[in-house]
Amino acid sequence: MKKIHLFLFSLVFVFYGFAPDARAQEEESVVRRASAMAKEPAKRSPEAWLTKKGQELLNALSVLDTKQRYLKLRRIAFDVFDQKEMPRLAMGKRWKELSPSQQDQLSQLFFDYFVVTYGSFNFDFSNITFHVDPAVPSGKDLLLKTKIKFRDGKSLLNATENTPFGKKEKDGEAPAENKSIFEVLFALREKGSEYYIRDAKFEGQSVLMFLRNQMEMEYMAASDAKAFLENMRNKINTQYRAAEDLAKVQKQVRNLEKEHRQGEGKMDIQ
Repeated sequence: MKKIHLFLFSLVFVFYGFAPDARAQEEESVVRRASAMAKEPAKRSPEAWLTKKGQELLNALSVLDTKQRYLKLRRIAFDVFDQKEMPRLAMGKRWKELSPSQQDQLSQLFFDYFVVTYGSFNFDFSNITFHVDPAVPSGKDLLLKTKIKFRDGKSLLNATENTPFGKKEKDGEAPAENKSIFEVLFALREKGSEYYIRDAKFEGQSVLMFLRNQMEMEYMAASDAKAFLENMRNKINTQYRAAEDLAKVQKQVRNLEKEHRQGEGKMDIQ
């Protein structure tokens, strides 16, 4: 009986002697976890993410200066596309025909290729509203339909004329519809706490498939994979040099216009 009393006394001593410290430690741990969670940025919804990134992408495509348009588009492309997956998907079945070294070269060139393909055209998306519908799950992806509306009465054809998205009529075809509201369907996939764009369909035309068809034609025109990559590199360098030269000319024109205005001001003072 004494042993039982001693055992119960020990339990009481342990509970009242040490439990407060244990409870205090647990409370402190909970506070630390709550504080850490409060410091972590809340994950954005796919709709909020696409609203921000989609607007940035359209703004980049609308920049008038070619050099600046290239720079902005390159920055946003690295931010919204998967750097490893996109080159492989765009290359399609030809990807397996490249050696590991050539695959690495293509991955390094791809986003510059994307920039000079789409950034060489000036889209006019400068005055639009950008509405994103709720995401719809599709396998591993999230499909988000966006509606882009011109606020100033411009139309889809005004914005995309003579671009990869422009719809030119063939002989005998009816003219394309000239509308001020059009849709872009984005396919997003989660990556950690963010998302990335797997593809976008602009009025039904896939950006990924356009690039794949373009690269397929260039691959077939080249004698082999090495020539294909060299041609791609030359195309990129040529376009970047042209943008640099154009930027220099535009700067000279602006300086001349500034000098002309200053000269007119001096004449008025006299």
